[in-house]
Amino acid sequence: MQMCQMNQWNNVELRDGRYNQVIHMVSAAKGAEDFYDCQNHVTRHEGIELARHLDDLTAQVRRLVQYLL
Repeated sequence: MQMCQMNQWNNVELRDGRYNQVIHMVSAAKGAEDFYDCQNHVTRHEGIELARHLDDLTAQVRRLVQYLL
């Protein structure tokens, strides 16, 4: 909040004026498990349980960000 005041930012302008849209995507580890594997995948290294956990953390961060602005 202090940073917003120092920079004369307001929550609505930061939220609405910065992005046209925000898309939250989840990995196949949640809901399409049959299609999730690490074999022959250049960038995917985490197992299915870790991928689910990371998806959950990403969603939590998205929800928390609104309280920081």
